[in-house]
Amino acid sequence: MNTRRRFHAALVAVFVAALAPALLGPAGTAATEPRLDRMLATEQSLTRKIERAERRLGREQKKLAREASDLERRCAGQSIDRERRTRCADLSDRLEQNRERLDRDAEKLARHQERLVKLSAKIARQYKRTERQREKLSKRLARAEARVSKAEQQIATIQAFIDSQADSEATRRAKKVEEYQARLAKSERMHQRWTEKRDEYRAALEALGDG
Repeated sequence: MNTRRRFHAALVAVFVAALAPALLGPAGTAATEPRLDRMLATEQSLTRKIERAERRLGREQKKLAREASDLERRCAGQSIDRERRTRCADLSDRLEQNRERLDRDAEKLARHQERLVKLSAKIARQYKRTERQREKLSKRLARAEARVSKAEQQIATIQAFIDSQADSEATRRAKKVEEYQARLAKSERMHQRWTEKRDEYRAALEALGDG
């Protein structure tokens, strides 16, 4: 009896080792998916960066408008002297440089805004992908839990029969016990398989988070 049990245990170990790569497949796939929390953090950081840039650009544009108005007021007319014309030319050059700098800032801001739009779309797709994955894993987990429960019931029933026949010496009953021992080994293998699957699906769901 002990030899038979050790043989069955060895079969289960070999079966589980062969099954491990298949069980680890979904978790490995999930690990390669971009993490939603990192993308959300990037989106928040980029949003704050854009808001600061928009406020700064708005202030600089107002300042530039005031400088342009001041330049027009101070340098208008033909009666200004040479020194004043020189100062006005310098002011005009500086105003143009500031205008070009603000144009570059506006272009940079537009690129950030475009990046934010693309990132938000990517996050929306990832949400949908994660929800589909969560639903699929939940169904697999429910199926695995049902199989584990069924295997446990079968093991208990078969083991109870084997125990009830343990003291019998009759040939017919001995063959029946041997047949049930084979069924028990099969149920134990199935129990081990679906227990592993159940635990793997639970871990994958936990890795996805609460959503």
